Amino acid sequence: ITGEWSAAVIGMAVYGAVIAVPFFFLSLSPRLLKTLPGAGAWMNEFKVVGGLIEIAAAFKFLYITDLALSWGVFDRTVVLAIWTVICGLIAVYVAGKIRMTSDAPVEHVGPWRLLLIVVFASLGMFFLAGLTGTHLGAVEGLFP
Repeated sequence: ITGEWSAAVIGMAVYGAVIAVPFFFLSLSPRLLKTLPGAGAWMNEFKVVGGLIEIAAAFKFLYITDLALSWGVFDRTVVLAIWTVICGLIAVYVAGKIRMTSDAPVEHVGPWRLLLIVVFASLGMFFLAGLTGTHLGAVEGLFP
């Protein structure tokens, strides 16, 4: 691995600062904390969707590691297939067709839930098109 160590330090500092910003502003005005909604079913769904997105990101970084160490396990096709499946899972989960044991049943699909379903289903179809050889524009920059 080559490169300037200072670039890594700057990158980590920026990442830490970005993570800290919301907490900093909430600490300036504690009354804002009282106006935030309490954790409930939405928080569990947020954690599941966030976890699936994190897994998708992890496969991108595994792909980079695979290239650096010449494992030959992950390539563009494998990562796109995994991303397609994860986007499909998120869309189906948000629609309420897949539930975790601690999830409340989905009574109806409101506009925000519908927007998330459409976004993740569209992303899944976009990645599926990439599996057939279609150039994915800016997304191709994620694959060296």
